[in-house]
Amino acid sequence: GEKDLRGKIFVTSGLGGMSGAQSLAAIITGAVGVIAEVDNDAVNQRVNDGYIKSGNVFSDLELLVKEIEKNRVEETPVALVYFGNIVDLWEYFVIHNVVVELGSDQTSLHNIDDLGYCPAGFTFDEAKALLLSDKETFMAEVRKSLVRHVNAINAMTARAVSYTHLAPPKTVKSCAKTYT
Repeated sequence: GEKDLRGKIFVTSGLGGMSGAQSLAAIITGAVGVIAEVDNDAVNQRVNDGYIKSGNVFSDLELLVKEIEKNRVEETPVALVYFGNIVDLWEYFVIHNVVVELGSDQTSLHNIDDLGYCPAGFTFDEAKALLLSDKETFMAEVRKSLVRHVNAINAMTARAVSYTHLAPPKTVKSCAKTYT
């Protein structure tokens, strides 16, 4: 709508810390909120807190997009979770031409050296194990992910997605520049 975000897609990431507020904000504003999260404990916590309905958690991107489009057409405010990496989500949207009006990010880039950012291609537990066993390789994977992340966001913003990073002090783009 014109007075709220009904029928608009809002994509973000991170359900840890106070990020249950993102799902609530999506519903309050009328948006179709899509939140990527790699940590199963964080997803379960938000389900237990009541911020997310368990039926709104997806690990299959094709099924997630079908649910996004259904809620977009019906202009139904909802908080959907992609249990996976935000990089994979953005890249899928680029490849499949999914229209997204708003993007944000709640990854903990201020804590990038200690799993505040999970590299694409790894589960949260795999990334944690890599960080503990081989921090140099972990950081190399983070750098590769950041470049992919920025490239996907740039592709989406070229399509008129409005994107904001809300987790100070570092942004995805500044971290990608730092680590490339």
